Amino acid sequence: MSLTSNFIISGICPLHVKKMREDWTNQYSKNSLEWNVNEVYNTLAQFEEFIDYSNGSKEEDMLFWLREKYEKENDNFKKLLKEAFLIKQSEWKYTELYGPPWPDRPSLFLIHNKWMKKNGYDFIADPLEKSIFPIIETSDDIIELLD
Repeated sequence: MSLTSNFIISGICPLHVKKMREDWTNQYSKNSLEWNVNEVYNTLAQFEEFIDYSNGSKEEDMLFWLREKYEKENDNFKKLLKEAFLIKQSEWKYTELYGPPWPDRPSLFLIHNKWMKKNGYDFIADPLEKSIFPIIETSDDIIELLD
């Protein structure tokens, strides 16, 4: 079952996802470092947006989708998604620039220079142009890594 049909079943509009993905899909060769970083970022951003769209009512569906997506992808994708999605709260905090409420936004780690360097990348993901969240070029001022 495709991503779009999963969201139709879940009652979430798939057109937003299609538009988000069209803007960057063909920019990188599949499974390159750049593709993996941007695919993880976009996957997490979609996850966050659909949770927000549904006011949390579709979180179980989205976790199922995220697990299916994770299982189908390559090892580099899996490693990076797991690092961002499961980072311990004791390792970071939001700064005062990102005031409450604080939605769960693991995608922000993929646009954080220091976090990406810590995980072996010398670049960050390309921020999405179409998003219900404010467009953020980098999350360096939003997330403070605690060493």
